[in-house]
Amino acid sequence: EALALFEQVACSDEMKNIRDCSLILFLNKKDVFKEKLEVEKIPLTVCPAFKDYKGKAKYDEALDYVIKQFQKRVKTNRDVFIYDVCAVDTENVIRIFNSVKKTILRSALDYAGLQ
Repeated sequence: EALALFEQVACSDEMKNIRDCSLILFLNKKDVFKEKLEVEKIPLTVCPAFKDYKGKAKYDEALDYVIKQFQKRVKTNRDVFIYDVCAVDTENVIRIFNSVKKTILRSALDYAGLQ
């Protein structure tokens, strides 16, 4: 469902009308994802959207595959920034939001010809 929704938003007419707009996607609950894969040994392939996954049940490898599935759904030249987060880890969330703010500010300065 998340992949289809992301594609619907990324490829919507509204997004097509916004030039030079980047997409930022937060993949929350990375701690739960890692536990399901590595501790509970639940394969990524149980999710129908990832039935073609051939990698190991390792967090980094599975996350890379998931990220690529989202990136493939963007049918334009937009930058897509994808962050895996654990919302209860406030230090991580603050660090990521600061990074996102810098990215947005840099893009706005570039667009205005000020950088």
